[in-house]
Amino acid sequence: MPNQDYYIDNGYTPEEILAVVEATPELTPTQTVQFARQGLQIKSFADLLKEPVQAIEWAWEGILPLGGLSILTAKPKVGKSTLARNLAVKILHGEPFLGRDTLQGPVIYLALEEHQSQLMMQLRLMGVQEEDPLHIHIGQAPQKALQELEVKIKEIKPVLVIIDPLFKLVHVNDGNDYVRVSAALEPILMLARNVNTHVMLIHHGRKGQSEEGTDAPLGSQALSGGVDSLIEMRKSGDNRYVSTPDLRYGSPLEKTVVFLDPDTFIISEGGTVAEVEQSDAAEEILDAIETSGVPLTETDIQERVKLHRNVINATLRKLRDSGQIICEGAGKRGDPFHYSLPDVGNCNACNETPITQEATIEPEIVHLSFKDDHIDPSPDFDSQPSINTAFIPSDPTSEWVVEEL
Repeated sequence: MPNQDYYIDNGYTPEEILAVVEATPELTPTQTVQFARQGLQIKSFADLLKEPVQAIEWAWEGILPLGGLSILTAKPKVGKSTLARNLAVKILHGEPFLGRDTLQGPVIYLALEEHQSQLMMQLRLMGVQEEDPLHIHIGQAPQKALQELEVKIKEIKPVLVIIDPLFKLVHVNDGNDYVRVSAALEPILMLARNVNTHVMLIHHGRKGQSEEGTDAPLGSQALSGGVDSLIEMRKSGDNRYVSTPDLRYGSPLEKTVVFLDPDTFIISEGGTVAEVEQSDAAEEILDAIETSGVPLTETDIQERVKLHRNVINATLRKLRDSGQIICEGAGKRGDPFHYSLPDVGNCNACNETPITQEATIEPEIVHLSFKDDHIDPSPDFDSQPSINTAFIPSDPTSEWVVEEL
């Protein structure tokens, strides 16, 4: 923290200075000595190549690395704490979450602003059992919380540690101050690296709806810049979305729709935003075509279905490829594609495989006579003495009928 002259020069009262001192997290003596003695550890590239390569282990596949730090951000009451608890339950049971595998193991959860009875009720509804290795602190963080947390992590060896919320553990006078926020995050990051667990920080998002990605967390950009993974949860209308707009490494989670059951507090996956948009669009497009009674052009459909053109185009291709609609036309000026249901029109140029109506073909009988290993076709069966006669339809799709005489 800055020296006392900084606070005096900026008008802080003695009581305020004392409050800052008491709230400032401290490094343990062993950490302080370790950092001071290490200094710069510069090695040659050749020496580094000789060291064993350590594969990244994931608490949540491709998103939360062991030994890493993340922030889960959302506006108040959107469900970020509930999302974190759902992830914790999946890690406890070793089950996939939002389509990604998890590493089964213990979880430590610092619930720094929760009511105990409500939290316990929610966790039971989510499926947490008495024997599950979930370790919880409920209530205000003690002054030396980080030091005590390090001791517990070394004892329990958790896969995941959740700090909910961040600024109830570390106290920063100005959340927009890059230097102060960076200094507050550094001990937590070092803790995660040293004990090879993943630490997830729960933090509020900005008020502006347009703020996404690294600008989403409330406060300094040190919050998003100082972590390995940024997870964002947003709500629009009745829908909630989860995405990973910024990862230091790993594989991003495409913006995914999630459903929150208000009775069980369980979060389930509803598919990616693109998949959900196309599913909704498909219903509207099929209804528009059926209601019209005649084939519709893309312009006709856009007038009836008030969705973005790209969504309509992608959905039309998907419906056509799955055979739910057919079309005719060349798809150019003067002869646009016309889309219809299978019982309304024919598929033509816009489909890779044209669909033709079956025609009833009367089989044609041809008489073949076998003489001296030679097939001698004859229109007049009686005029050609034969050993065997084959009745062969000229239509190759029909079955051949061979009779022995």
